[in-house]
Amino acid sequence: MNKEPLIASIHVQQRTEASRYAKHLERLHKVKPSIDNRTPRKAVHANGNFGKRNLQQQERRFEIEYENAILLEKMRRITELGTSGSNSGVFYREEPDLRSLNATARRRELERITRENMGIVRRIQVTQAAAA
Repeated sequence: MNKEPLIASIHVQQRTEASRYAKHLERLHKVKPSIDNRTPRKAVHANGNFGKRNLQQQERRFEIEYENAILLEKMRRITELGTSGSNSGVFYREEPDLRSLNATARRRELERITRENMGIVRRIQVTQAAAA
């Protein structure tokens, strides 16, 4: 059995194949792609939250910096003063109460110098300028 189609004329056959091929090319040019290769659109819900997100991040950074400062101060105290366990149960006050034994004498001396300076200023103001 011969399965090839019957051909009446070779010229007619060539013309029909040429027209089929031309239609085929035309259809190929009209075909739309089935895959979308364009860049994706921006999400609408994410457009207006940048300021809020930046503000939240900045507030979080400030909180972390504050907590770090507190921890750093605690670590400084521990290194300077130690802990009650490392000092055999002895705890030192952070700032010892300093009292000067000669504070009153220094105050009296300062008052005396101030009085002398005021006397010198009065004498300068009272004397008249002598023109040479």
